[in-house]
Amino acid sequence: MKKFTSIFKTMIPAPSSAERIRQQGILVLTAPGAELPPGFPENIVREKIFKESGSVAAFRCGNGRYFCKIYKYRGFFHSLKRTFRTPRAFRCFSGAQLLAEHGFQTPVPIAAAVRRKGIIPLSQLLLTGTLPEGTLYLDKKIRETDLRAAGKLLCELAAFAAKLHRKGFVHGDMSLRNFYALTEPGNFGLIDLDGIRHYPQAIPRKMAVKELARLISSAFRCREKDPVPQEDWLHDALQSYRQNGGADLRPEELRPVLARLLKHRAHPVWEGKSL
Repeated sequence: MKKFTSIFKTMIPAPSSAERIRQQGILVLTAPGAELPPGFPENIVREKIFKESGSVAAFRCGNGRYFCKIYKYRGFFHSLKRTFRTPRAFRCFSGAQLLAEHGFQTPVPIAAAVRRKGIIPLSQLLLTGTLPEGTLYLDKKIRETDLRAAGKLLCELAAFAAKLHRKGFVHGDMSLRNFYALTEPGNFGLIDLDGIRHYPQAIPRKMAVKELARLISSAFRCREKDPVPQEDWLHDALQSYRQNGGADLRPEELRPVLARLLKHRAHPVWEGKSL
């Protein structure tokens, strides 16, 4: 069996980092001293939907004080497949705690809950603090700013990715939509931690390549209506990544991954067209 290293070798929340509550087939992890919405987790009322898909619903709740994410299961076989995996809600909850310990910004983790029937998971839920109104997301900023400023911002993000990788973190979906701006220049916050991993020694080189390629390709896609100098952006982002302590990645390592990602997103399914 292929060796698999994940954040949960060191990140299963212990009693010192989370309180465990069992109630009527639900396992709940809560951050110490956390204030939960009344009736949590059974009576979460949706107030403002941010995202709704076949597998996830995300919305504000508790008069806008909380951000709630529900991970759905699409039938019995989907549930069965996830029975022996660490629930995504617990992964996000634990990952956010560890990121905070290392000085990285992410919405405050408040609680995570998984409802099971026997060993079969039926639903899971993640509760965090909300971001301030008017939070600036980086995909919007790169899309709307001028070309030179967008290239500079990509380099700042590559430098930030190097800091994450130096601490052993792999985000899992390092695209612009999962970053938000902080007031301190060159520093950013992270959301959507479903795929986060932690490698205390060093992240695998292949993962560093994939993460950086995802970041750069998402910047290219944001500027599809205003074509960018892709080779210049690639070299500048790599230089910024290396100068800030990232692995000594080469352009030839990223080019095939970039091409594959861009081709994948150009598929008619992603463009909302019928096949």
